[in-house]
Amino acid sequence: MHHVQEEEGSSLMGGASPRKRIALYIGIGIFVAWNILIFILAVVAIAKANNVDSGRGSSGSSYTYAPISRSFTVAKGQNIGATTPVSLDADGQIRVGGGTSVYLNTGKPLGLPTNSTDMKVISFNPDTGINSLVSTELLLLAYSSGGNSYVQVGHVYLGTNKLSSWGPAQMIANLPRVESVIPLQVLTVSKLSFAVAGNGKIYVGTVTGETTVAISKAIDFVDASLNPDNTRAQLVRLSANTFALSFYMIAMSGGAHVNNCTHGTVTFNDAGDYVSTELATPIEFQTNLPYSTIFRLGTSVFGLAYPAVPAVTLNSTELANDSLVVRKVVYSSSTKSLTLGGPARLENAKPNYYMTSVGLPGTLGERAVITFIDAAAGNALTAVVVTVPLDNGGMIGLNELRFGDMKRLSGDAAGSDVWQRHNNEVVPFISTSHLSDHDIAIAYSDFSNDGRITTFRLVVDPDTLMINAQGTRFVISGPLPSAAADYWWVAAVTLGNYDQEGWLVMQYLQSGSGLSFPNLNQTVVEVAPPPFGIVASHAKLAKAGESTEVVLSGVYKLADANFTPGRYYYANTRGELVTRAGSVASVDYVKEANGNLVSMRSRIGVAISKDELLLINELAEDNGIEF
Repeated sequence: MHHVQEEEGSSLMGGASPRKRIALYIGIGIFVAWNILIFILAVVAIAKANNVDSGRGSSGSSYTYAPISRSFTVAKGQNIGATTPVSLDADGQIRVGGGTSVYLNTGKPLGLPTNSTDMKVISFNPDTGINSLVSTELLLLAYSSGGNSYVQVGHVYLGTNKLSSWGPAQMIANLPRVESVIPLQVLTVSKLSFAVAGNGKIYVGTVTGETTVAISKAIDFVDASLNPDNTRAQLVRLSANTFALSFYMIAMSGGAHVNNCTHGTVTFNDAGDYVSTELATPIEFQTNLPYSTIFRLGTSVFGLAYPAVPAVTLNSTELANDSLVVRKVVYSSSTKSLTLGGPARLENAKPNYYMTSVGLPGTLGERAVITFIDAAAGNALTAVVVTVPLDNGGMIGLNELRFGDMKRLSGDAAGSDVWQRHNNEVVPFISTSHLSDHDIAIAYSDFSNDGRITTFRLVVDPDTLMINAQGTRFVISGPLPSAAADYWWVAAVTLGNYDQEGWLVMQYLQSGSGLSFPNLNQTVVEVAPPPFGIVASHAKLAKAGESTEVVLSGVYKLADANFTPGRYYYANTRGELVTRAGSVASVDYVKEANGNLVSMRSRIGVAISKDELLLINELAEDNGIEF
């Protein structure tokens, strides 16, 4: 038997019958095929579990065609429903919308009296700290017409399509010009204060119940006997009840015209009623030229910037032509006097008429951005950073001012003389506003582009003091009807109620060509982090602190969406999906169907069918600054 078993064992491959050999091969083949199939299924399962790429995005970002989603917590103050584009805040929580959006004509055009001038607008929210007291952006508009001036309270709504609204106009009788206006402080839960300057006078006003305006009796900062027709006053808020003021005095007897500055303190009683305004003795800082700019550096410190003038000596220092001069001024509350620091000079810059400036707080001192038309650079709009060391109430480093980066912000406008129109007065066609500790909003009439109003955000690096002016530049108006006779009054004001950042641009067309343009237009720019996903279509409404599912990449299916295949889609800051309407007007932004503008960096996907959007998540490629 042992021999027979040996025979059988030795013939398994070679001695078996053909039928048995075929059966053995079939069995082995089935076994191998089954294991290969199991291996393939395992690989696919692992790939799906780990979101392995199935393709490449158009900008190099990765995605799977199958939707990838995860759960996120809804940020404070937000209610987010299904199919809403979202972005991440600094805490990793989601908020409605994303990117940068420009909403044109956010209110019915505000009809001003014909031939209105001197339009100024301020927001109470950022400076006074009333964000917790009001539900809107509370604004104050001031303007002049027919020998009097007027103020109106307005409401602008961020993050919603609700139109702005304005209360009735309150007259300031016998004030021919509004030259400057600033917010002051919160007096009571329902009462705010502000200051208006013009024609050598200062008025302090109050707003009660967000609508009712009251104006105090004027005090003079220029003696009325000097006939201060146009003092070109500039106010800057230093604290809740203090301000700095610069003004221009025209010589009455053939002497030099001079620019002066002073410090003011406003007093209210416990009931929030106005009591008095106290002004320090003014000091002179410039002669012969009517334009300069003033900016905040601290609660008792401010700065001045102006063009140098030939053959003028101040503090034994001769100021050369073709340069920008900056000086620091310190107010002493004990002596109630001002100390003027020595001039710092930026060579090879020639400010040409209108100038603006914004103070930016810093950790090692104070900084400011000065914006001006540089005649040494073909009348291009130019910005420069200046730093001012602050210690011991501002006295240390009184003469130590340093210039940082300088950038051209527009093309040449060498042929334009707009700055000398309107009876040789200074036309405010540039406006800047402080957004945060490192960035400002700019709006200006760009005379290198036929006067069209352009607005954008300018960022200053807090460490290197370099200016980043490469953000999206939104053109928000058409050209001037007559380049030889017309010009824009432009005002930019910071908005920032609750979690929404942005700014308002108001413009009014002043005409010398016989045309009448009585409407004041309003444009809101809203800024949010870049969009990175869309809330799942099956999600329920989620409130602050709750979680909801966000689709991050892949194909997002939305029934009845009626997408246009091949079109890119964008998220606006109000949580809507929009696409381009008409031809592309800019490489930086698109115009949607209702005329509003959306930054290219707000792109969230491309339509591949009428109800499918292939998401493009570019969040990982963002450099941390959204324009």
